[in-house]
Amino acid sequence: MKQKLKTKKGFSSILLVVISGIVVLGFIAVYFGVMQFRSYQAQQTEKEKQAQQLTSAQQKVLETNQKLIINQQKTLEESQKQTEILKKE
Repeated sequence: MKQKLKTKKGFSSILLVVISGIVVLGFIAVYFGVMQFRSYQAQQTEKEKQAQQLTSAQQKVLETNQKLIINQQKTLEESQKQTEILKKE
C-alpha cells in the first residue's frame, strides 16, 4: 500500500513538473512572439513614414514643375505676340 502511495506521489510530481515546464515554455514563446510582432510593427511604421515623406517630396517637385511649365507657356505666348508684332511691321 505504501508502495502504491509513493508511486502515485512520484507520478504526480513528474506530471506537475511536465505541466509546469509546458506552461513556462508557452509563456516564453508568447513573450518572444509579442517582441517580434512589436519589432515588425515598428519596421512597418518606419516604412510608412518614409513612404509619406517620399510622396510629399514628389508632390512638391510636381508642383514646382507645374509652375515652371506655366511660366514657360506665358513666356512662349509673349514671344509669339512679339513675333507677330514684328511681322506686321
